Amino acid sequence: MKHEVMRFQNVMIRQGRVSGGPFFLRINRGKMSGVIIGEPFEKELITDLFSGRSELEGGYFFYHEELIPPERQKNVIRKKLMREVAIISDESRLFESLSIVDNIFIPDFLIRTPKQKRIARELMAFFDLRIPLTAHVRDLSTLERIQVEILHAVANHHKLIFAVNINGRLRTRELQELYRLYDALVGIGYAICMFEPHSTMPLDKLDYVTVVEKGKCVGEYFRGDIDSGEIAELVNSYSDPYGYTDLIALRDKKLYSGTRLPIMEFRHLSYGKLADLTMQVHKGELVQLFCRTRSDYTAVRKLLTGQTAGFEGELIINGDRMNSAAILKAARKWKIGWMDFSLTDRMLFDNLDLIENICYPLCRKTPLFFLSRKNSKAVREYIIGSELMIDPDADVRTLTQQQAVRVVLSKWLVCKPKLLFLFVPASFERVELDPALKKILLELGMYGIPVLIISERYKLEADIIETEYVLSDGRIIRRG
Repeated sequence: MKHEVMRFQNVMIRQGRVSGGPFFLRINRGKMSGVIIGEPFEKELITDLFSGRSELEGGYFFYHEELIPPERQKNVIRKKLMREVAIISDESRLFESLSIVDNIFIPDFLIRTPKQKRIARELMAFFDLRIPLTAHVRDLSTLERIQVEILHAVANHHKLIFAVNINGRLRTRELQELYRLYDALVGIGYAICMFEPHSTMPLDKLDYVTVVEKGKCVGEYFRGDIDSGEIAELVNSYSDPYGYTDLIALRDKKLYSGTRLPIMEFRHLSYGKLADLTMQVHKGELVQLFCRTRSDYTAVRKLLTGQTAGFEGELIINGDRMNSAAILKAARKWKIGWMDFSLTDRMLFDNLDLIENICYPLCRKTPLFFLSRKNSKAVREYIIGSELMIDPDADVRTLTQQQAVRVVLSKWLVCKPKLLFLFVPASFERVELDPALKKILLELGMYGIPVLIISERYKLEADIIETEYVLSDGRIIRRG
């Protein structure tokens, strides 16, 4: 592991009357990292810390792997850390009245020496930059201005370079040139940290990325741990202000890429009493299959939970032809989710707290998930900010039936399977899709997760259901 220069852990940052956090931020020499920001004040809170306009409150601050006590934090930041940091932003800090060489050696340009021009040429050659030293600053392109500011950081021994809101101002070719310079700096022990919105953050270039939303750090991920779509989902889960009625009006809004292709298909499928079933469930769609008889419901349930010896026709899920063994394998890998409303109490573990229960499928998909506090903290924030109306510290055994249903359904919103089946038997006919449940179902759809509700002799009346099939005596008799 490369040398850790600084780390903020669960710190609050205050600037005047404005405060934000908790933040988690680490900077390592020889590493390229990023901080995804959503609002300007988030960027300013963090970067202004290194110019003395913000200050730490609480949490832990490590400098060169040493824990700095609270009474020394301000002194260490201002007298040591600030000397190592260079902030390069979309607002140029070059002086147009000075030459390029003078700008590189500020503040030492007042004591000009013959070797400054020679060092400037050597820096240009070392980093393979083609900026004429005789050019006027006002004639430089945006990329060239940024390159000169980086040379200034190198000349003044600033080993930590914060690049703020730069990528969006450069063309693709210019970004490639800038990233080449970053790679060269990282190769000789510099630390590069980009502060960018999600849309302009190059995840494939970073060793790790921190996500900040609404003034809080909501996650830190190493390269390959998360993709752009998952970050969009994470950010949206903290910024979505809508209730379920508003989400209905925004149903066409989607947080996934691609068209609304079928995720599950029955192609002339027959099993037991089921005869020649043909239907589709599309990406992000909420579908109800209303079974008029118990035998119809039982046959569909066995089919979709992999309890059949075989069937005729085709069952396609996510482009793959499935049999019972394949269904069970997908369920074990949490790619398919099942939820039986009559067995909700058996789906919660008394020996786990509420947050651990919600994250259980994700823990199985992601080893060592709970070794990082940020994960359980993110789920806690979701519970508090959602319409679950449940205390995150509540004992699982004290939940009402309706609360237990919400908790179990929330597991799948966190885990995000490819497809979710909800079984509603007649014994649970009083189930109601209250606003909290509707909001969770709509959020699943917005993330592209299709939900198929299989109900027995009880049709759920809900304005969020997009497609309805009626199954009677083994045949689909109506589609609405």
